[in-house]
Amino acid sequence: MTSTQPAPPSGFPRRGVALGCGLLLGLGVGSCVTAGYYLLWVLRQVTGFTLDSTTVAAKAQTLLKPQLPGGAKGMVSFNRGPIEFAGVISRDLISTGHNA
Repeated sequence: MTSTQPAPPSGFPRRGVALGCGLLLGLGVGSCVTAGYYLLWVLRQVTGFTLDSTTVAAKAQTLLKPQLPGGAKGMVSFNRGPIEFAGVISRDLISTGHNA
């Protein structure tokens, strides 16, 4: 009596497992990136967060009644309810050593 054994599988035997793991990894990374982008968008809408220097300088001008020093550049602004914040930097204040 001779028994017939099946032929060994050709190629990578766990190709399906590797493909499935790669697909799940890609979906996981993609969903994390999408969730992070959405969270950033929501935070910008809720807090009014911006890094645009012209917008920040304009907002700082409305918050600060006195004139901004010459050469002032806006860095960051956001608002959280009744609290508004605008960060401005001036090279003149840094070079002369004056504290605001």
